Amino acid sequence: MDVHLNWIARVLALLLLMGISVAPVSASEWQIETVDAPGSVGECTSLALDPTTGDPRISYYDFQNSDLKFAAWNGSAWQNETVDTLGDVGYYTSLALDPTTGDPRISYYDGTNGDLKYASWNGSALQIETVDAAGNVGAYTSLALDPTTGEPRIAYQDRTNGSTDVDLKYAAWNGSAWQIETVDTEGNVGWWPSLALDPVTGEPRISYLDLTNNDLRYAALNGSAWQIETVDAAGVVGWWTSLALDPTTGDPRISYTDRNNDDLRYAAWNGSVWQVEIVDAVGGVGFESSLALDPATGYPRISYRGLATTGDNTLKYAAWNGSVWQIETVDAGGTLGQYTSLALDPTTGDPRISYYDGFPNEDLKYAALAPGEVPPSSTPTMIPKAPLVVNPTDQEPDDEAPTAEEDVDDVTETPAATESDEAPEEADTTAPTQTPAEAAADLVTLVDDLELPGGTENALTTKLDNAIEKMDSGNTNAAGNNLNAFINQVEAQKGKKLTAEEADAQIAMAQTILEGL
Repeated sequence: MDVHLNWIARVLALLLLMGISVAPVSASEWQIETVDAPGSVGECTSLALDPTTGDPRISYYDFQNSDLKFAAWNGSAWQNETVDTLGDVGYYTSLALDPTTGDPRISYYDGTNGDLKYASWNGSALQIETVDAAGNVGAYTSLALDPTTGEPRIAYQDRTNGSTDVDLKYAAWNGSAWQIETVDTEGNVGWWPSLALDPVTGEPRISYLDLTNNDLRYAALNGSAWQIETVDAAGVVGWWTSLALDPTTGDPRISYTDRNNDDLRYAAWNGSVWQVEIVDAVGGVGFESSLALDPATGYPRISYRGLATTGDNTLKYAAWNGSVWQIETVDAGGTLGQYTSLALDPTTGDPRISYYDGFPNEDLKYAALAPGEVPPSSTPTMIPKAPLVVNPTDQEPDDEAPTAEEDVDDVTETPAATESDEAPEEADTTAPTQTPAEAAADLVTLVDDLELPGGTENALTTKLDNAIEKMDSGNTNAAGNNLNAFINQVEAQKGKKLTAEEADAQIAMAQTILEGL
């Protein structure tokens, strides 16, 4: 009981801290449509195109019902179906299509149990299985299929030791069983992993964020061992990575965000060094990028989220034409462009993008560039950079590596305090205020400290993590929905897995955060 009282006291102390603000028109002819509505649907989108027809297929998360969903265009209309409904499932989806049949395969996170799951359609029936259930695993999944056998490979996070000690893991189906291994354990790693397979050998390559040092990293399996290197260490870089491999050479290309400047960056291995360049630096850009390579030229195409001067989110698209980057706004107005996923028509190379149209619509949307359209141009800045091969066993930590507490702030992208947030020097007795995102991060820590059963803890913290992501993107309506879902979950566990005191304290804190949105 003393533990409960100490926990309640911490909650009360945290509550005292909570004193709790015309988009450009596309130059090209994009065809935009809503795939699924109404309700809060369309988060965590993943797009793939049928290898024969080029018709789009999308996996996504239905927040309103906590389900995994799948949408397919049949030539005249979208067909939407629910894939998995067992618990809070379907976050962090990643979709790939069988290269022969076009049948869908989806990796995703089971938030109720903290497991990595995999769904596949065999032409007549849906098969769902748990890939990894060892701890809290399966966040930020990235799926690819072996180019020869079609067997699945998945990169994902292992958060068993908490959100500040994250590992990068890899699962491969060998025809009879899943083979699971840990790729990188040095620090807080494995954020936003993006997996691609060598077109000749089928060996995995993974780009990801090393949050301990805020660096972009790259891991490659050479047959027997993982080779890990730092690609870019210039500031806070490597957020929202997306990886593609040159179809001829297998050389890696990576799009990602520079969080120091909120720029979109692109790194390409030329056989001897990494060449890093700034793609877009106009405003806050580069968030949640998705990279694909033109099937004819190998030139990069990137979809990403930007911030308009009005404060709204915009969906943007960048295409390299051999000499300059061509950049345009695809969709604007409101809070949209989140969870972008890009695929290129296998015949024409024309881009297709799935994304989430947030507040106020909260719908799944799809954009396709009309054939023959050409976006405007802008000149890139080239920054040659040599690679640094990292030995995980003897790597020295960065002198300015963030502490564990700073890592949590980075993960939740808590807005920096403004001058108005800082207490005046004369007002020493005034308690400092917290942003809603900071308060939600503290609530996550408090829930973790209760040492609840895994399924209960994951169900609660996943909703809080989602709320924090929405606060960062400015989607306060969706953040409020997540917080209300958290409150409902706590109410359901009151007197069961949670004592009345614990439940009431969590609800009070969540309601205070809601009032501050």
